[in-house]
Amino acid sequence: MRRPWDVIVVGGGPAGSTAANLLAARGRRVLVLEKDAFPRHHIGESLLPGLSPLFVRLGVEGALKRAGFFVKSGGSYIWGRSKEPWSITFADLAEAPGYMVGREETWAWHVERARFDALLLAAARRRGAVVRQPAAVTGVETAGDRVRGLSVRRDGGAPERLTARLYVDATGQAGLLSSRLGWRRYDSRLRHLAVYTYYEGARLFTGPRHNHIFIENIDDGWVWFIPLSETRVSVGVVTSLGEAPRVRQAGMEAFFLSRLARTRQASRRVRSARRVEPFRLERDWSYRSRRFAGGNFLLAGDAAAFIDPLLSYGVTLAMHSAELAADCIEGALARPRARADLFGHYERAHGARFDELRDFTKFFYDGNRDRDSYFWKARRILDHRGNRYARAAFTFLVSGHPHWDSLYRRGYFKRFFPPLGLPKELAKDPRFLKAVAASGRPDLALIDEPLPAPARRR
Repeated sequence: MRRPWDVIVVGGGPAGSTAANLLAARGRRVLVLEKDAFPRHHIGESLLPGLSPLFVRLGVEGALKRAGFFVKSGGSYIWGRSKEPWSITFADLAEAPGYMVGREETWAWHVERARFDALLLAAARRRGAVVRQPAAVTGVETAGDRVRGLSVRRDGGAPERLTARLYVDATGQAGLLSSRLGWRRYDSRLRHLAVYTYYEGARLFTGPRHNHIFIENIDDGWVWFIPLSETRVSVGVVTSLGEAPRVRQAGMEAFFLSRLARTRQASRRVRSARRVEPFRLERDWSYRSRRFAGGNFLLAGDAAAFIDPLLSYGVTLAMHSAELAADCIEGALARPRARADLFGHYERAHGARFDELRDFTKFFYDGNRDRDSYFWKARRILDHRGNRYARAAFTFLVSGHPHWDSLYRRGYFKRFFPPLGLPKELAKDPRFLKAVAASGRPDLALIDEPLPAPARRR
């Protein structure tokens, strides 16, 4: 009888390929089942700097640089009460005294997901994961909260039953296991739809904001403008799911153009551009599974939870969750008796981070606030001391650097305490206090200096 796989990963997107890569690198027998042939279109082009250390761990940093993706150094917004653009720059995190993150962790890419996803899956294959593609899971055999086997069909052939010691559900918004078990819960405050397309010949911003993602709010939603090259951009209109009847009545193109016309900057940037892809629609973007773990499986990426795309957390949160899932699974394979504790840690850690980012996204959706209030909210989420470092906290939070739980933050703050302030759990630690005293006082003016607006063409 054929020996079962150590791990079966269902889904070959960023979460699935990340988990498979890390587990295969540890010598585990890993099978990836991906239903689609690559390359294939997928939304979510704008990455965050918080992925940089993971790209190194996955062994793909060189391939990503050679791929020629458009570099992203920050974000610019017309949002809140202010009608003038304001920006954050990721490099500020490295330039602050005491330094918050490394220089290589202060920029990201805007990627073409078809190429990006294929690159990650190829890396998992090189690390030793077996990839079957296209391979659709047509049935799941369960007993309580455990998976007993999968029925898989390849290329129209007969179904095959496959088993593994442990499983990872990385099936994205399809949510193979969370849907089957009735675990998914939608967020009533973040139910939106998006109509989006791509333009060639767009006019980008100039100066230091040239490669920023640009977000502009309108009266009933917001618009994204993501440069994928010097001329090609992704543009999307996001609005309440309640607007779905109007979209159906008017048609996607008419609805998109009517909302784009309400912007002051995004519409100007594509006025002379040529649309090069059809309009597409996505909906029901914000949800959370009641649980992230079963008896012998973990949910990773969008299969576990997804936040509205306003702050571009999607791919970053998916890959970070898969990294944590892979580490917990590796521990469970090595020490089966610790599996329940490790899976419980995954649920608590990933759940806490997701909930923080979801709550911050909800706060950010309040367009009646001024810019500084968003900074202060970020400071409170990250436990910054007193009234300091609000802008640095916002920049850190929207950069996607992980800050899962108190144990992780303890290690994080030991390294980065000068710009972030003292966390509560270390307030009485004499060794930590001694290190703080020896570090010197940071220059608050540099951290919280006023933000310049993007350069404008005359």
